[in-house]
Amino acid sequence: MLADISVHRPGDLAEALGILADPPGGRKLTILAGGTDLLVLQNSGASVPESVLDLWRLDALRGIELRSNGALWLGALCTYQDLIQSPLVQQHIPALVEASRTVGAVQIQSRG
Repeated sequence: MLADISVHRPGDLAEALGILADPPGGRKLTILAGGTDLLVLQNSGASVPESVLDLWRLDALRGIELRSNGALWLGALCTYQDLIQSPLVQQHIPALVEASRTVGAVQIQSRG
């Protein structure tokens, strides 16, 4: 049941790395970003994680940047909406914009 999940929400990347290095209570951690699959897991009867590390608030893992070497950097917490709305992605990887539009409803695109 979702109410039984122990959730850890670090305030920054250093705290997240500390929690990963030494999980509270020694419990196995599942890393959570958008969380869109938790209800699906529970409703399907599959087991849900007992303890999660929720990274959603870590701004250091967000963003889209064109690097000096010409590479497009996508932060680990980029959502489909971020990709769809990014002028950089639209210019450099338009196929990724189109693919992102096909994933779920707007609510999923905004979180996943």
